Amino acid sequence: MITRVVKISVLVIAFFAVFGLSAFLTLTYIIKREDPIVVPDLVGKDVVYTLKILTDIGLNTKVKRSEYSSDVPEDHVIFQDPKAGAEIRRGRD
Repeated sequence: MITRVVKISVLVIAFFAVFGLSAFLTLTYIIKREDPIVVPDLVGKDVVYTLKILTDIGLNTKVKRSEYSSDVPEDHVIFQDPKAGAEIRRGRD
């Protein structure tokens, strides 16, 4: 009777060990994480140029609003979010 309990316990422990190892390997090696993208400095640049740059590096783009600035020419970026230098994942807005 004791040997049967020991055998079942060993099998259960082995099952969970194999399951845990499989999950770890899957998350680590099969599901590859992409390197983060560093957001470029776009303030003061032409809107069309910035939209192309962001699309080329794999980021989604949104123009939240249009406003006047006496310091920045028309159709140029006044403000950006996220800030230049921030690290974000591909496909983020």
